[in-house]
Amino acid sequence: MDDNIETRLAHKRLFADFLSWEDDDGWRLSDQLKDELADRDHKTNNILRILSNRVDIQNYRLRNWNAGVQKQLLERPTEYLPGLQDAIKEYLRSSEDFAGEFSKEDSEILVGLKGEFGDLEVSPRDLNSSHLGKLVKVYGIVTRCSLVRPKLVKSVHYCPDTGVTTSREYRDVTALTGLPTGKLCRRTEPVAAAGRVLASYLWEPANRTRTQLPDLANSA
Repeated sequence: MDDNIETRLAHKRLFADFLSWEDDDGWRLSDQLKDELADRDHKTNNILRILSNRVDIQNYRLRNWNAGVQKQLLERPTEYLPGLQDAIKEYLRSSEDFAGEFSKEDSEILVGLKGEFGDLEVSPRDLNSSHLGKLVKVYGIVTRCSLVRPKLVKSVHYCPDTGVTTSREYRDVTALTGLPTGKLCRRTEPVAAAGRVLASYLWEPANRTRTQLPDLANSA
């Protein structure tokens, strides 16, 4: 476990350099974060509202910065992606441009990659065991997107009698960090022993199905 923590910290320091790096056309990740994550007053530059907690980075930007790291990020995303997210989260927390909007401990920053993935850009029919553990781009037509089986992400338990609040996060095998947790939602002891409990839950869709593009299916 200590080795995993050291590796994640090392990758975090590595991607901190990416945040300060400038491409030949003047692009900087810090500028993209400033433009995409928040809606600002054009006169004062003050934040009016946070638009999103997700940033999508072009693959070629990472390749221009460090081709070796970009390749490793695609080949071993569970090792490298958390470090990239940590570096961006630390920048947002310390940046004056965001005025503490991401300073909460439970604030989450999501990072995605877009653009060309080379050999890791496949259709559903071409997915096989060699892609396990890698970051792949799958192109096709979404034939079903169901909310019948949502996935529990986080539960918050509050006791109005004592003011005690606890929370718990839930993970499955697709989580980038931490071991999978159980699906059973329980009240934690400090809150359960206090009396009445009010709970809120955060869910996300867990069932998506894609099919082959018609032109590719006919030519296969």
